[in-house]
Order: sequence, then structure tokens, then C-alpha cells
Amino acid sequence: MLLALICGNMNAETIVFGDLNLENGVQYTDPFDGGSFTVTFGGGGNNGKYYTTGSGVRVYADGTMTVAAKTGVLTRIVVTYDGSNKPTSDDIINDGSYDVESGTWTGASASVVFTRPTGSGHWRIKSVEATVNNSGQIKTGTTIELSGDYLTRFTPGKDGDETDLPTATVKANGANVEGATTKWSLTMGTNWIMGEEEPSLGNGKVYIPNHSCGDLTLTAKYEGNDQYEASSKSYTLKVYKGYLNIQSILEEFPMVGGDSWATKETEWNKGYQASYWQVDMPEGEAPKNKEALVTFVSGSYTYIKDDFGSILLYGSGLGFKQGDKISGDFGQDKGYGAIYGTLKSYNGLLEMVVNKNDVEFTVKSNGNEVTPKTISLKELNQTNMHEFLKIENAEFVSADGKNLTFKVGGETLAVYNQFGVKLTDDKENSLLVAGTKYDLEGMGCIYWKNGTLTNQLYLTSFEEKASGQDIKSFKLTINHDGEVFTESFPASDWENINIGGKTSSLKILKAVVETNKPMNYVGFIGTMYNAEDGWQHDENAWRTVDFQKQEDGTWVIDMGEGLELVESEWLDKNKTKTFEFFVYAEDEANNKIHYNNGGQNYKVTFSTDDPTAINNIKVNVNDKATYNLNGQSATRTYRGVVIQNARKVLRK
Repeated sequence: MLLALICGNMNAETIVFGDLNLENGVQYTDPFDGGSFTVTFGGGGNNGKYYTTGSGVRVYADGTMTVAAKTGVLTRIVVTYDGSNKPTSDDIINDGSYDVESGTWTGASASVVFTRPTGSGHWRIKSVEATVNNSGQIKTGTTIELSGDYLTRFTPGKDGDETDLPTATVKANGANVEGATTKWSLTMGTNWIMGEEEPSLGNGKVYIPNHSCGDLTLTAKYEGNDQYEASSKSYTLKVYKGYLNIQSILEEFPMVGGDSWATKETEWNKGYQASYWQVDMPEGEAPKNKEALVTFVSGSYTYIKDDFGSILLYGSGLGFKQGDKISGDFGQDKGYGAIYGTLKSYNGLLEMVVNKNDVEFTVKSNGNEVTPKTISLKELNQTNMHEFLKIENAEFVSADGKNLTFKVGGETLAVYNQFGVKLTDDKENSLLVAGTKYDLEGMGCIYWKNGTLTNQLYLTSFEEKASGQDIKSFKLTINHDGEVFTESFPASDWENINIGGKTSSLKILKAVVETNKPMNYVGFIGTMYNAEDGWQHDENAWRTVDFQKQEDGTWVIDMGEGLELVESEWLDKNKTKTFEFFVYAEDEANNKIHYNNGGQNYKVTFSTDDPTAINNIKVNVNDKATYNLNGQSATRTYRGVVIQNARKVLRK
């Protein structure tokens, strides 16, 4: 009868807030009735509001949830939360003992107040289960305290390793319970990756087998007796797979789309806990710390590299800047720290997802030089993933949102504007012009989707090639010894034109410039010729002409009978002459620009030899010969714009 009386007066009842037809976004301050107990939310603000997202009542900073027995005392309360929106410490209650892992309170009290600490975030309380004792025969509640000398984060050695369990002490009313003992148990988390065997407990230690990682829940339990309530205390040991450097990480990541990727993709998409140390461990010597260089930072993206490779740290507020050198060296006799996170693949792209609190690296120096690695389009692949790269002579084709398409040597280059590089001016005019070539800088990237691998560049900056990128083509109509013909110089291939055969005269009849950008003015076409004694000019070989804009947007000069450039006596002295044509222009902002490709001028070579095909011709240029824009020799003391080495140069 006594047993029946005691058990009959101990009952557990539950309030499930999602079953009460509460209104979304409405604040509830009146007590919720659980039968033998009540639950009341308070603290002002948004505390006590119910939301269908998470199906729970929310408690924000300094808000409270009070659980009270109608009669008797509460001996156990179990709170169920939505996801990670729950307490992270056990000091949130005013009486008794609270276990963070299970959300369980134990003790003996008529009411218990749960208070959310100050700070961002909130709790989402889905249900409250309470056990009330009305028998009058009450056992003394107990709690378990763990000594503070245990690890919650652990990287085992390559052959398996072990770490100490904390000391568990049973307490009641603030004093140790004499003779009380606890028993430890171990539970592997859902993220646990099994190594060569299961983890185990013994002799006050946790043994972690080789190649294991994930979360372990370790629980100390006190069974209780006639005088004292049972209690338990748990903590989580996060086990990380360790890497000494970035190279060791990259060596384990399979070739995306390769033979092993089919069996590894699911595993890498899920990811696993890993720690990165940046330490050399020469055999027979003490560990040596090395530094890593931060190559680029934007938002949650922090790229770092060591001597062998690069990796992306994905996490906000890490506090590093481009040019920082970082390491986990704590100083003399203090050991080394690591970066802890989750190694995983996101659409085939390897990343280490980190939280700023799990990054033990600090800045050792800043302002270090960061230089992009210039590569060809063929080298944009997994080998250069996360490297700071430069790709030259990329011709812009089109844009579709953040997806940009370029051409390099006839091959397509995929560029993604991941970091929001400004692509328009203040008037929303595009800064990228189709057909124009640019030098691009960015971070190497791969994108794996639906069985297709795309090598990409995450754009960080772009710069238009030298001013010649403003020109699309240049056509020259020539009267050559009585024969009229037109030669074109396409913007993508500035080849010299070699015209053979005995020449008694050469005249320019017409020139056409086709531009990539809107221009206010195009003009100033002149020539210089190459002879045995270097580059020369003559009144017959130098002209300044204004081009006239046509309705189709091209700029044209028509010389009528022609502008004579070559007289017979010149070729009598020199069998070969190469003429260079200079074109200048004013853009819409009235800025004078050199209008040729990369500063290279258009070249046409005439000779008395037999005719040949179009060829690339290398011309020896006299570095000392200098002329002003009127074709006159310029002395060393001349200041202003001059022509030297067949280029326009500003002397200051």
C-alpha cells in the first residue's frame, strides 16, 4: 500500500505547444496548464511569442520560463527545444540541477525559473514535461559536478589515442554525498565516422581508435538510493581528424569527377570534423610551427595558403586580412593551436567550414605582399583550386547575372562574380564591353553539378588591357605600285603585313577604324619607317589626319588620290621598309588614349623581294630615336608626349 501510495503520487505530464492551436506571432503571458503543473513565460519584449517555425514558444535575452507545481514539488522537468535554439550552459536555473545535453532538470522545488542569458539568439521551446511529487515523502535531489580538467575538443594521434575523463562528484544541497559513486557511459553521435574499431572507456580514460572522428556523448550517472534522487551529467567530446598542413588535406580530397569520386561524393558532401595545425614534424625532431599567408578575404570567405597549396576557410568574422601571416604558435613552451572545423565539399568545391571561436591561429605579421599566380586557361583546374590567380587577355563575351563568360584563345572561360565586384559605373553603364580584352584576377574554383565539372574563376578584380582594347579592327586601303588593295588588322591578331615586289610608290587611299567603345574623336594617323639606320620619319611619311565618324559607328579617312608614303629613292637605298601607323582618340570623357593593341602599332612591311604571305615580322627598333607628335626629333631635355620605340611615351 505504501508503494502504491508513493507511485500513485508521482506522475509525469507534458505540454506540447504545437498541439494547442496557438496563433503564429502572438505573445502568451498567461500560464499554460499542464494538469499538475503550469508553465508561464515572462520578461517582456518578444518573450512568450509562439511561432509555427519550430512549433515553439520563444524566449529571448533575459526572458524567463517558470515551471510551477500546483501542489507538492517538482522533481524532474524535461524541456524539448527546436534544433540548436536551446541553452548552452547549465547555469540557467534558480534551483536544482540542469543537464544541457538532455534538457533535463532534477531537484525538489515547488517552482523552477529558467532564464535565458543576455545576448543574441533565442530558445524555441516545443514541449515541457514535468514530474510532480505529492506524496510528502521526498528524496533529496542530487547533482553531478565534473572537474574542469577535461577536454571537449580532441585530435588523436595517427595510431589511436586516449584522453582522461573528468572526475564526477555527486552533490546534494551544495555538499558531497558521502559514498556516492558514478558510472560512465559513451554514445557515438550521428556524425561519428568509425575508425578501425569502436571507441571505449576504461581506467578513467576515453580511447579513440585510429581514423575516427565525430561527436561522443560521455555521461556520468548516479543511481541514487532511498535517501537521494538519481542524477546524471553529460558532456560532448568533439573528436577531429588532424592534418599538419594544407598539402595533407588536399592529398585526401579525390579528383572531382574522377574514378573515385562516385564512391566518395556522398561522404565529402556530408563532411567530417578536422583540425589543421600548420606544423612540421621532422622525424626525431621537435615540432616546428610554420606560417600560412592570407591571400584574399571577402565576407565569409577567407583564403589561406602554405608552401604546397591553398584552402578556403568558410566562416564569418575570422578577423584576418589579405596579407596577414597567421599561425597557431602560442609562444615558447605553450604549444600550438589549430583551426577546427568541418571539411566538406560544396558542389565539388573543397572548403573548411569554421566558427571564429574554433580558430586558434593569430596574426604574426600583416601587410605581406600577395601576388596572383599567372596561369593559362588550361591550368584553371582542381590543381589551382583556391589559388589567387591571374588570367590575361580574356575577351568579354556576355553576362547572365553573376555568371560572366569570356574567351581566351578561342576557348570559353567561366567567371562567377561571387564577391560582388562592381561591374557598372554610377550611371549603371556596364564596365565590361563585349569584344574587349581584360586581365582578370580571382580565386580558382571548381563547380560540380549534375555530373558536369566546370572550372571557374571567382572574380576579385579586372583591368582592361592596354588602350588598344578599345579598337575592334583597322582597315587600310593602299595604292601599291599602281595596284589598289585593302588589308585588315583584326583586334585579336595584330600581325604585320609583308608585301613584296619592286615598289616605285606607295599611297594610303583610305583607313577605317572600328571601335569597341563610344568615342568623341578619332584621329592623328601618322607613320614612321624602319631603315638600316633605325626608325626615321620624313614629311612624306608623316601625316596628321582627322577621321570622320560614319552612321555605322566607324571612323573613316578618305585621302582621295592618296597620301604618298614611299618614293623610289628610298627603296633604292633600303630594300625593306616597315611602316608603323599610330592611332589616337578621345573617349567620351575627353581622355586622350593610345588606340592600338597593348601599345603595339600597326605594321606594314614593303620590300623589293618576291611577294610573300602574311607573316609575323620582328623589327629591330632604335631605342634612342625619339620624336614629338609632329614627327620632329626630340632632344633628351624635351618634356611632353613623344614617340620612342614606336610607342607614345609621356616624359615628365
